[in-house]
Amino acid sequence: MTEVETTMERQEGEPTVHYLERMRDAGYLFHGSGNPNRMEVLEPRKANDPNMEWNSDTAVYASSEPVWSAIFAVYKGEFPWRTSVSTDEEGRIKRMVAYMPESYRPQAEQGRGYVYVLPAETFERESERGIQYKSKTAVRPIAAVEVTLQDYYDMGGQVEWLKTPEKPQFLYHASPNRDIQEFEPRAQSVRDPKEGPVVFATPSEVYASMFIVRTDDTWSEKGRFNEVYYTVVSDRQRFEKMDKGGSIYVLPSDTFTTNETRSMGAAEWTSKEPVKPVSKTDYESGLEAMLQHGVQVYFVDKDIFQQIKDSNDHEFSILLKQQSENEKRGVNFIPLNKEE
Repeated sequence: MTEVETTMERQEGEPTVHYLERMRDAGYLFHGSGNPNRMEVLEPRKANDPNMEWNSDTAVYASSEPVWSAIFAVYKGEFPWRTSVSTDEEGRIKRMVAYMPESYRPQAEQGRGYVYVLPAETFERESERGIQYKSKTAVRPIAAVEVTLQDYYDMGGQVEWLKTPEKPQFLYHASPNRDIQEFEPRAQSVRDPKEGPVVFATPSEVYASMFIVRTDDTWSEKGRFNEVYYTVVSDRQRFEKMDKGGSIYVLPSDTFTTNETRSMGAAEWTSKEPVKPVSKTDYESGLEAMLQHGVQVYFVDKDIFQQIKDSNDHEFSILLKQQSENEKRGVNFIPLNKEE
């Protein structure tokens, strides 16, 4: 065995975090698994991500960041969850937060899993600065490292334990259609194929105003940062052509439930039953409705929009360099970095 090969082995007494970060610096990739049975070979498996085609392949998925893989190893998949990641210019994670139900905390704190250290030769990278990789062929790990939630913390990972929020009396739903008598469950905007047809609503009239104009993620992005809602549009002419105004409806919350780990968390509630609105407010323009409610609206060119789509920090670093329509008009301008 050569000297280079020897350094790839975990040294006696070497801390878990030190070894995994050493392997990262040496160019290896990582795969986290909660399977208690150690695997000798990782076989390609069909993945399903309704929000991203790249994540819906038959492949072995891996990451260049062991902290990312560590939380996947500890999490066993019994409960829905989500993650938030921001990276630096080199694609290294600066901040990672896992959002998990409070009810799962005791199990997570006792949980163990494996992070597999993988050679990178057969993997392709998601994007230039992406942390995700996939291999369409089987991969034999060079090591399997048992990890705990504390290892995830020691690598800088954070967890936000989410409590189920109290149900508000009323929720809001926006539509370009101003004459809806009853909302029927539909499966047009699906967060999860298993969810089925639902009626979407939100406790936030601000968030609801973002849906008066119908857009899709090929040319528009919606989000929230520091509790400030924003939307990014890459085709202003198309947006203005589609903006015919609409209504924000007030719905009774009786049949609605929320899953704080999905998509926008407690900002989104769903009902599997038809819902009749109790009132509505009409708006002549969806853009004016957003500005009035304090949504920060960014019109950008297609190149900037693609950079936003490819970014791993939820658009924040790029959006800070853009001027919102609110700022230009002096209407309800709120800086996204208002806490700084």
